[in-house]
Amino acid sequence: MRLSPISLVVAAAVTLGLAGAARANPFQKLSDEDLAAYHTQVGAEAPFRAGERLLADLEARDKYAAASLVDAAIVRYHEREARRFGNDQRAVITAYGVIWVLVTVFTVFLWLRQRRLNGELMELQAKLARAERS
Repeated sequence: MRLSPISLVVAAAVTLGLAGAARANPFQKLSDEDLAAYHTQVGAEAPFRAGERLLADLEARDKYAAASLVDAAIVRYHEREARRFGNDQRAVITAYGVIWVLVTVFTVFLWLRQRRLNGELMELQAKLARAERS
């Protein structure tokens, strides 16, 4: 696959930007006192409410950082769910396999029963025809 010069420049800029962002991590400046307002006590507040307060405070300060935090949470959620589905994939495939086997067995059972009933019906029609002739 061949990359265009524009895509190479964009990739380099993103790489350099991420490297610079990694060096200037604003969370290294945060202390436990800064985050104390967002800690929850058991039974006092639902943890997601503290997260909502943190997000609201971050949006008031920097809406782009808040949007990045939301995007990161969404990506992390989707990655976690994909891993969970990957772990459950064997169970899902097994369940579908069992269902298909049951449907197939039931269909074969109905087909054999219908063949037997058709045979009995033909036999009864033959007996009725013989009875009408005699």
